[in-house]
Amino acid sequence: MFFGEGLIVTSEQKGFCRVRQTDDYTGWVDSRFMRAISAKGYRDHLSSINAIVSAKTARLFDGSGKKAASPHFLYYGTRLHVTHNSSGQKRVILPNGSSLLVKAGNITPINMKNSPFPDGARLVTEARRFL
Repeated sequence: MFFGEGLIVTSEQKGFCRVRQTDDYTGWVDSRFMRAISAKGYRDHLSSINAIVSAKTARLFDGSGKKAASPHFLYYGTRLHVTHNSSGQKRVILPNGSSLLVKAGNITPINMKNSPFPDGARLVTEARRFL
């Protein structure tokens, strides 16, 4: 599961949620790492995506340039909405609505209409980058 990916909670137990992804894959997620969002809010988030994390990790910074409190990092493949460019950094809006900075070199612009979610072969090719 990727940061910002839509999930449906099917049950909860002792601080964990059993979730189902759009491809029907199911698993358990610590509820502290999830945030509820309406279907409309999620559609709005998806329609605003214009960049993807292309580095293994991308550290997040607050507006003053200090390391962000939480989340601290975004990981490869995270899709984002970039709102501003400045001094080698880009301002991104996270799915929860917060606004943080990331180094420009860690993300790549995309067009979701021309860059759909990858198929299996593309995932294998990308995974080899990390071996």
